[in-house]
Amino acid sequence: INTFKDEKWGNCVKLSNKKIEIVAALDFGPRIMRFNFAGEENIFHEDVNFDVNNEVPEYGFKEENRKVWQNYGGHRIWVAPESDPRTYYPDNTPVEWYKKDDGIVLCPPEETKNNIKKEMQIVMHDDNNVDIIQRVKNTGMWPIKFALWGVSVMSRGGMEVIAQPDRATGLLQNRVVALWPYSKMNDKRVTWGEKYITLMQDEKNISSFKFGINNEKGWAAYFNHNNLFINRYDQYIDKEYPDGGMSFESYSNNFILEMETLSPMHIFKPGEVREHTEHLALFDNVKRPDNDEKRIYEVLSKFIDMD
Repeated sequence: INTFKDEKWGNCVKLSNKKIEIVAALDFGPRIMRFNFAGEENIFHEDVNFDVNNEVPEYGFKEENRKVWQNYGGHRIWVAPESDPRTYYPDNTPVEWYKKDDGIVLCPPEETKNNIKKEMQIVMHDDNNVDIIQRVKNTGMWPIKFALWGVSVMSRGGMEVIAQPDRATGLLQNRVVALWPYSKMNDKRVTWGEKYITLMQDEKNISSFKFGINNEKGWAAYFNHNNLFINRYDQYIDKEYPDGGMSFESYSNNFILEMETLSPMHIFKPGEVREHTEHLALFDNVKRPDNDEKRIYEVLSKFIDMD
């Protein structure tokens, strides 16, 4: 673990086990900006040109004097369901950090208008795995209902794979899919397969696409740069999720593809803290399979329990 000055992002802290590396920003956030093998390409996207941003209304966050929310890229923590201006609280302020166990904890200032306090703990293991423990505390005087929401902005040009639920439910449905108003079901980037849904990031397609699903398998994968990224998390069949029951969502346009995991909805009492943990893994020398379900299974079954 060491701090350094990054040419683009300013003060940062790097965690490394001499195989994989994690870089988190300290001048804003909490944001993990890079996840890569030493000396190799970043599996996350870095929005160095600030292509994606959101102008926050002055009435929302005037006292912070920070009116623009920047995507930055990398990995961030939100709360769901999405709401403007609450969701786009600008995280452009320096974060505090400290070492803990086999990693670090990033502590941004309280979001005073939202009455919440976020925290992100990064745990580096000896192999290809990193745990991201995301915490949110209700700092207000009344209960608030929301879900924790981890968002990973993936590097351009890759292919995402999400497993479809296959639980036997007889005459009842076993999956729910949500689509946003701008999403077209015949979008050429998405393939609604029998077992998997795949989504391509296409720099030439300027339209936005977003979908969600009750991802009961609790994993999603992303192929890019001859690497394989896997995100695993706990999914609960019997609990309420935001956006009509979505535990996983994905958004893409010509700039980015976002892999989004969600915790169950919860009524946070004043002072209450909840966690949402993502288990990230990165594997090298993994060739992206064709958009064929048999080939996808052959490749991913080496790294994930597919059944």
